[in-house]
Amino acid sequence: RENIDALLDGAGLSASIFSIILDRSDVSASKPAPDIYLEALKRLNASADAVIAVEDTAVSESAARTACIKTIVTPGEFTANQKTPLATCRAENLKLALPFLQSWLGDIATAA
Repeated sequence: RENIDALLDGAGLSASIFSIILDRSDVSASKPAPDIYLEALKRLNASADAVIAVEDTAVSESAARTACIKTIVTPGEFTANQKTPLATCRAENLKLALPFLQSWLGDIATAA
């Protein structure tokens, strides 16, 4: 969890804004197995079509998509050349993924 805390701190975010935070120590099989996503869905009492994963690697994209979760891939400096053919959306950063997010949120609101 040290890595998660460091990432949140670096982004100026508090862990308290999230309903849950999981890492590989919370599941028996790590990525590319979908276990961490399936555990998150279980703890959130949510269906895969009600959530979205934001990832930066092909392995993580594969794990999320195996769990049937829509996935935004925002590759970083070291993962920019990785192929992510299963991604629902691929964007240089989250700001560029906003049109997809807005569309997806509209679809969710319409379905509710």
